[in-house]
Amino acid sequence: THRGPHTRFGVGAEDRVLALSSPSFDMSVYEFLGLTAAGGTVVLPEPERAKDPEHWAELLSAHRVTVWNSAPALLDMVVDHLDSTGARPLGDLRLALLGGDWIPVSLPDRARAIAPALRFVALGGATESSIHSTLYEVVKTDSRWTSIPYGRPMANQRTYILDELLQPVPPGVPGELFLAGIGLAREYLGRPEQTAERFF
Repeated sequence: THRGPHTRFGVGAEDRVLALSSPSFDMSVYEFLGLTAAGGTVVLPEPERAKDPEHWAELLSAHRVTVWNSAPALLDMVVDHLDSTGARPLGDLRLALLGGDWIPVSLPDRARAIAPALRFVALGGATESSIHSTLYEVVKTDSRWTSIPYGRPMANQRTYILDELLQPVPPGVPGELFLAGIGLAREYLGRPEQTAERFF
């Protein structure tokens, strides 16, 4: 799934990402493997300041970071910091890839206020499906939204909304999200009971 952002958003050797995700969090895979596979650069925070949005803002500017990849709360924190300090816009930050949690509806516009060229992308999926399976680029928010849309399947991936009998539900009817496609794992290694429960 690293090829999806590369192809769709032109991620390449000139890009730099600020690595904020814990290595135990699946989103860190794109920071370290995805961006470097494209020839890009990974910017690491100082360990003692790794949770400090002021430090992140300094690194964004000093290293001319172009790609942000994190859970929404981290982008929200740096936007809050930059809003409160009246910092000048981040002209190099061009792409925000966010996933792993609910995205505040106000965040895309707030982020673009400090990074005017920013393309804001909501990603969804599960670790078992190569981390990202769905994508929604937020071009404009709608005041009626209560959440950012979950998105559509990425290339070579499929999504299904099924009921408790594993039958498709009609549009607008609640159900459970199931993922399929080339990125889906085959099993939990050495865990047949968990595999039987979660895969079919």
